[in-house]
Amino acid sequence: MHLLLLGASGRTGQHVVSELLSQGHTAVALVRTSGSLTPRPGRLANVNYALEDYGLVDKDIRLTKMHWTLVRAVRLQFDDQKPTDAKTNVRMLGSKGGGMSVADSLSIASVASFLVKVAVEGLFGQSAVVVAN
Repeated sequence: MHLLLLGASGRTGQHVVSELLSQGHTAVALVRTSGSLTPRPGRLANVNYALEDYGLVDKDIRLTKMHWTLVRAVRLQFDDQKPTDAKTNVRMLGSKGGGMSVADSLSIASVASFLVKVAVEGLFGQSAVVVAN
């Protein structure tokens, strides 16, 4: 399968690239360099801008005729926080994260594997899903 990846140079995106390539898939990556973004003042650092961007992407994606799935991971466990390459089963919490708790998290390896599975198998088309380990 040949895929378009957005954010492939990020901490999660790099794992997705590795997972795709290990399964024999190909991809084109659209990335932005961190130097191209100028920090902006705002409450809670730039979290407000990030949330606004998520909302705009969500709105625009939902208007396209492409096959898309929005995967929202609960708190991610990055390698520098809890080293693990283990892929564990992913729990799906619906489109609004029903049943999610503050203790929930998701390993990067698990979310990368899940993202590739969703893309390759065409799961959750035209919908959003919140996931946790």
